[in-house]
Amino acid sequence: MKRFYTLRARGFIVLLMLIFSACTNQTAEDFVSSIPDPKKIDGGYVSNPDNLISTGAVSDINTQLSALDQAGKAQVAVVLLHSIGDKDSRQFAHELFNHWGIGNKETNNGLLILMVEDARKIVFETGLGLEGDLPDVICFRIQQEYMVPRMKENNYDAAFIDGVRSVVSVMNNGNYQYQFDKFAPSNDDHSLIDPVTVDLTNTPMPTAPVAPQGIISNNSNSSVQDDTPMVDGGDMASAGTVEYAPGELTQQYDDASSYTGGEIEEPFFFGAFFMLIGTAILLRAVFGGKAPSKTDASKEPVSLKDLPNKYFRPRFFGNIAVHGTVIVLAFVCIKFFKWHLGFFAAWGLYYVAWTLLMHIAFAFTAICIATANRTAEPHQRWWNYAYGNVGLKIAAYMFPIPGLFLYKKYVDSQMNKYRNVQYNCPNCYHPMDKLEESEEDAYLEHGRQVEERIKSVDYDVWLCSTCKHVLTLAYNNMYSAACSCPSCHHYTFEMKSDVVTRSATEDHSGSGYRVYTCAACSNSKRYNYTIPRKSSSSSSSGSSSSSSSSSSSSWGGGSSGGGGASSSW
Repeated sequence: MKRFYTLRARGFIVLLMLIFSACTNQTAEDFVSSIPDPKKIDGGYVSNPDNLISTGAVSDINTQLSALDQAGKAQVAVVLLHSIGDKDSRQFAHELFNHWGIGNKETNNGLLILMVEDARKIVFETGLGLEGDLPDVICFRIQQEYMVPRMKENNYDAAFIDGVRSVVSVMNNGNYQYQFDKFAPSNDDHSLIDPVTVDLTNTPMPTAPVAPQGIISNNSNSSVQDDTPMVDGGDMASAGTVEYAPGELTQQYDDASSYTGGEIEEPFFFGAFFMLIGTAILLRAVFGGKAPSKTDASKEPVSLKDLPNKYFRPRFFGNIAVHGTVIVLAFVCIKFFKWHLGFFAAWGLYYVAWTLLMHIAFAFTAICIATANRTAEPHQRWWNYAYGNVGLKIAAYMFPIPGLFLYKKYVDSQMNKYRNVQYNCPNCYHPMDKLEESEEDAYLEHGRQVEERIKSVDYDVWLCSTCKHVLTLAYNNMYSAACSCPSCHHYTFEMKSDVVTRSATEDHSGSGYRVYTCAACSNSKRYNYTIPRKSSSSSSSGSSSSSSSSSSSSWGGGSSGGGGASSSW
């Protein structure tokens, strides 16, 4: 009976162990599955759930890795975690690599870069297809030269930006030292402290330097501390070892790093291309286009909102000024601040250039208006402000700092001041009375009443109570779509229809016409226009962009080859 209970107890213990093991495995699998997959979130390459690096660094890394992936050279995932509990970093990296399926399924060109902050570990896990281009020793050197020194400074942004750039350099140029080609490591440096052992027996060494004399050992019992960097994949029992001190290679480059400069990256030019188009549109929206023709009646009329600025129309000069300013700003950022300029940097530089141009333009306009208003009467002063600040509202809201928004407030106050100034009767010199809106219609002709109804022009009527003299003043609405009617000359000429008679293709241009009708005198006129031919690139760009976006929504189905390296800091 006693033996029976003993057997039952042993069986119960075994059953508990099996259940605990299954729960542990399930927990490990659940933890791997809980890591946010950037491909499923935004199509990117960086999983940063604990916000260990900035959004700017994430954007920079995504830009570099996207180009590498689209070129078919490597698919790289970057994961930054504060903690993975008591799990082994290398084993966790291996499981996460295979769970996501990083790299192309056929070529297995995947790479996982994992950082575990509380364990102070950085791990590279490579697919089998990358082990020739990115052997274990190169992975280790990238960690030691570009990442570990920055991590010791808690500068994770620089660590990962430089580390990823080194990986990209290996895949594109075969050299991980992307910025130190002229500063190769010295073979005479013996400043080794706290050495760590790196196994190179089974690792190809295409760019490995000759080891300094006195640090080669054939002792198979060389000990390796648990918290030191180790290149995985070698046989320690039969290998010669080369000893490196943490940061040894980076120390040799302390002086050389001062030569590091900024650069313009390829995405910068894509951003600049969009801004090239945006600049032309913005200048047209703020300052208006070409002045309307007063002699050619066949040309389509210009609405009030499209009238050009009275004093400043930069046009071609404005484009040159903006792009030239961006070139100067880019040079300063690269030369003196050593920035790496990408897609959003292009937008930022153009915004600064636009801000400068807008402030200079409206400062010039303010001087012109002040000069013209010295001898002008109040109504003409209002008109000078209105026609001299066309587009100010758009500019003030887009570029308010440092002073454009305040200038708009000043202009509004001046226009209100000159509109409500007291007028004296030109006949008897007595003060005149400004009529209410409900009283004005009796003194306005039909065309002016229509202008007020469609809100293209607002009229103020002043009446002399002594001699009954009437003074009517017009205040145009500079945001109205109405045009001046060629027949009655009121701002009541509006577009009623826009008809395309022939669509444009890649082979020929198109055509159409717009019909304008006057709300005051019923005059109607048709204006023909031409639609430019479509470019061949515009139709193909849509399909190419959609294919690239769809391909970035998941990893390629690759698997880990077990290679790579890990380092501590």
